[in-house]
Amino acid sequence: MGLRRRARERAVQALYQLDGISFSPEALGPRAAAVPPLEAPRAAAEPPPAERELLWKLSGPTGGAALLRRRKPAPEPKSPAAMPEPPPTPPATLDDALDAFWASFDPPESEVRLLADPLIRGALVHRAELDERVEQTSLHWRIERMARVDRNILRLGVYELLHRPDVPTKVCLNEAIEIARKFGSEESGAFINGVLDKIAKTVRAPEGEPAAPPEGDE
Repeated sequence: MGLRRRARERAVQALYQLDGISFSPEALGPRAAAVPPLEAPRAAAEPPPAERELLWKLSGPTGGAALLRRRKPAPEPKSPAAMPEPPPTPPATLDDALDAFWASFDPPESEVRLLADPLIRGALVHRAELDERVEQTSLHWRIERMARVDRNILRLGVYELLHRPDVPTKVCLNEAIEIARKFGSEESGAFINGVLDKIAKTVRAPEGEPAAPPEGDE
């Protein structure tokens, strides 16, 4: 596994652990200085098993997303042990949270952290914007009704689509799908592919053509 894939996996794990914890812009660190304050996160309750619905599947040669409303129980993630639980005491700052998160790995992963920390911080700084994009795209499904693993993979994927123009669209989608297959349910890969594919078509030019930066991005 390459360093960048591992960094994305660690970023999803950290976002999963910090899901539901609200940081002020000051607590997020100096890189949040130019970003509007985060909205308070909504309750992160998992949906009842009977209400799990697979909303998207890929269809047709264009790879567009189609709505699929098939009721299924919400399966447990494939690797629940790989997703850390929230800290018993909410950390005062994101730096404190990240220090505690990375201290749990032995041996230390300093090279992975150099790549993962900007992804984690960026997804948290822009969390309200990312959640709004996901909700607009997933046809009336609120972010808190999605599986906790899925919504944090989506946050990372949408962050890269919107704010990391150096990452090709195909890489954003493929990496998110592979992480979903590893940590999510059987349906997670198709669900995440459908949502990210639709968002990519609205915010990114086709591969090989110049794309305008996201509104408000520097």
